[in-house]
Amino acid sequence: MTVCIKELEQMRREWVEVTRKNGFREGITDLLSHQYSEKTHFIFELLQNAEDAKASEVKFLVENERLVFSHNGELLFTDENVKSITSIGQSSKRTDYTQIGKHGIGFKSVFAYTHTPRIHSGDKHFDIVDVVVPHILTGSDIPADIKLGETRIVLPFDSEALPEVRRFRELVPAEKARTDISGAMRQLSARTLLFLRHIEKIHWTLPDSTNGAYLRDKPRPVTGRPTARYVDIMDGSKTENWLVFERKITVADEGKEHQGTVEVAFLIQDDKVIRAQNTELVVFFPTEKKTELGFLIQGPFKTTKARDNIAKSQDCEANKQLIETA
Repeated sequence: MTVCIKELEQMRREWVEVTRKNGFREGITDLLSHQYSEKTHFIFELLQNAEDAKASEVKFLVENERLVFSHNGELLFTDENVKSITSIGQSSKRTDYTQIGKHGIGFKSVFAYTHTPRIHSGDKHFDIVDVVVPHILTGSDIPADIKLGETRIVLPFDSEALPEVRRFRELVPAEKARTDISGAMRQLSARTLLFLRHIEKIHWTLPDSTNGAYLRDKPRPVTGRPTARYVDIMDGSKTENWLVFERKITVADEGKEHQGTVEVAFLIQDDKVIRAQNTELVVFFPTEKKTELGFLIQGPFKTTKARDNIAKSQDCEANKQLIETA
């Protein structure tokens, strides 16, 4: 593992030096770290990684100088994951319609708030410098309290102590990072969990010790309806009950056929279907595409690179097929 990452580190450093010499470095990193209309959308990228790793519980700990994200995913980091998460456009999931992260750009959104994310998972302990360069961590840089089977991603906020040579954008004050991310944690909805298969609990804690949790109960089958299930989600004392129907589909995309699932969810109250508010189109997680339908539609739509919206159906045959199916 060490030799592999060291070789990768050397190759990536050579690429960074070339981009510096050509004056491309700042432009590339700015583009990658500002993919979203809301910079805090990187939160969904972290959740995406946890869901694809088959985690049942995730935790966000916002501290004064950093964000610590952890999960109990069954799938720990491999050499291929290290290569993928430090690359551009080479995601190990890009052809898998059952996994959320397919573009290989999403994780780069964390660089809107940090210059050097750190990842601890299994026997992989490394940070990422200059956006694409993995650097092995040893000794005291490995958390002594990390649990067996835990994956931990640490995002240190910007500091004036960061050397000029390591900066690829203007610094974001730690106070602003704390404020932005804390606000996003408060606004995160329990509906984030509705269509997931693995994550059942999202717990968050802020610097002032304010905390909260979003929960999803185990789905319950619907008698006589093998393609339907009841899903209960909770946000504090508030509970929403949903009836979810699913249909397996085959999508032709880029000359290949892919298997996927389209789902429709109806809000239930007093055993009756009622109109739901704030119904965005969902691609595993909510996008910014408002539907105003009164119910939710979820499917493996092809999204923009930012994954906060979907490609127009007239320009994307795969999305056209999914919309017709839904």
